[in-house]
Amino acid sequence: MSRLTDLITKMGRQSPQPMGFGALAGAAKPSPTIALIGRSTAAEASSRLDAVDQSLLDAVLLDWNGADPSDCAAALEGLIWGAASDGLDDQDVEALIAAGCDFFVLDPTTAPGSIVSNVNGAKIVALSQPVDRETAAALRALGMDGTLNTSGVGSGDIRFGDLVDLHRVSAAAGGLMLVEVSEGLSAAKLTTLRDAGVDGVVSPLADAETIAELGGNIREMTPRQRPEAGNLRSLQAAAPRSD
Repeated sequence: MSRLTDLITKMGRQSPQPMGFGALAGAAKPSPTIALIGRSTAAEASSRLDAVDQSLLDAVLLDWNGADPSDCAAALEGLIWGAASDGLDDQDVEALIAAGCDFFVLDPTTAPGSIVSNVNGAKIVALSQPVDRETAAALRALGMDGTLNTSGVGSGDIRFGDLVDLHRVSAAAGGLMLVEVSEGLSAAKLTTLRDAGVDGVVSPLADAETIAELGGNIREMTPRQRPEAGNLRSLQAAAPRSD
């Protein structure tokens, strides 16, 4: 299992905040229940990471653009990190896995086929809209572990219809549900996303202020009302039927 998947699984298993007098007497602050993933180009990774509070990050997603993994190895030491597949070839995939890449975010139209052979890391498909049944069945057959929603639905006002659309996109692969955000969502909005099944938000490292705001607000979120609230319980029931 990838470290990212393992981390999010543990987040989803956290118990609700206890009730009663014992809970009031010096109870520890709840741990984050939604992951924060910072995104950057590989070339800028070192400087971007230096500019943010890394303790707020659960993982880093890097756009490689032909970079050598060794160029930012020091900056990534001790972090869970993954790579976006755009522009990668089979040799890049092999080098990234050897360097410790934990997960790949795939563009289904450009990703190299060798990514499906990465049995230890997570494979997350980037989608901006729902796909047809045949495509969803293919993504599941190819072992996708989740989706990154790139539609922008995680920013601005979040309406019920937006949450429906999130699940329509996520149903293509099931598993992890990640959402791109470009602004510092409030704790209330983050809680809405989490309780709707979102496991993590992806935001640009270039905006250190937004990373700080998101990280701070994640730690102010209300505890889960149900231990099983996380999306990792599986979306099998939402999978497109073949009949």
